[in-house]
Amino acid sequence: MQGNDFFDFDLLAKLSADAPSEFAKIRDGLIQQAIHSFRIQEDGYRLQGEIDLERMSHAVGTQTCAALAYKIKDMVEQMHLLAEALRVE
Repeated sequence: MQGNDFFDFDLLAKLSADAPSEFAKIRDGLIQQAIHSFRIQEDGYRLQGEIDLERMSHAVGTQTCAALAYKIKDMVEQMHLLAEALRVE
């Protein structure tokens, strides 16, 4: 799974139940891969920190996914507004 632009949700779900240490290793590798894809890696680390905080502050499952989706939507909207403001100047 390392080095790919995709990952297998079913495999990760199975590993999280059957082999938590292997799941954690793969998850950490995927997170690092995503962070290193940012032009400015500090932004990737900051985003991952926010995701982890949001995930830990909610129940596992649908509630967490919904909270993260709203947070990401808000961040995208803020970036869009910033891009529009910079375009005007």
